[in-house]
Amino acid sequence: MSQSTTLQPKADAAANKTCSTRLLDLLAGWASYVDEDERNGISDPLLSAEEIGALYQEAGTMESADLQTEEHAVRLFIEQRLLPALLKKIS
Repeated sequence: MSQSTTLQPKADAAANKTCSTRLLDLLAGWASYVDEDERNGISDPLLSAEEIGALYQEAGTMESADLQTEEHAVRLFIEQRLLPALLKKIS
């Protein structure tokens, strides 16, 4: 079996991912990373793995049959929910 044949299913799966699926992948990875930090005694007082998990749950409701509607929903989620979480500051 050639390398291109073995990589084909992964390439097809990646090509079929929607923007909401990629957002979920991002949030899942981020939550996992922060969770591992927390287990190692490194915590972020402004954003916990649990809070990122809640963002993941919220983002999981965005899939739409209409790609344009889904893209708009993802863009709003990033602007209104994800960016504020990333940019939290201690006042």
